[in-house]
Amino acid sequence: IVNEEDSIILYNTRKSLPSNNKLQQVAVHGQNDEIAKATVSEATEQCDSLNVIFTSKNSQLPECQLIIGNFESYHINRWLRMPEFVKTNKKTRQMNHTLPL
Repeated sequence: IVNEEDSIILYNTRKSLPSNNKLQQVAVHGQNDEIAKATVSEATEQCDSLNVIFTSKNSQLPECQLIIGNFESYHINRWLRMPEFVKTNKKTRQMNHTLPL
């Protein structure tokens, strides 16, 4: 379980990995299904740029995040399990877990 003070960093190249050998190993190979503990300074010391994604912390909704390498864009697309929008009635626009994303 990730706490609100935890973050996950994806490094796109080995050159961006932290200089600390232990943190490098955890970033590449993982560590017993746990998130490595590091300061922001340690984790980002080799990064020349940093893209940050803010997302809601809604514990009521089972949510996933997907990051796709493509062209640089700051637009966020969102898919929900909801019926097509054909009416303005809010009751027809409720989350339905049986629908595809």
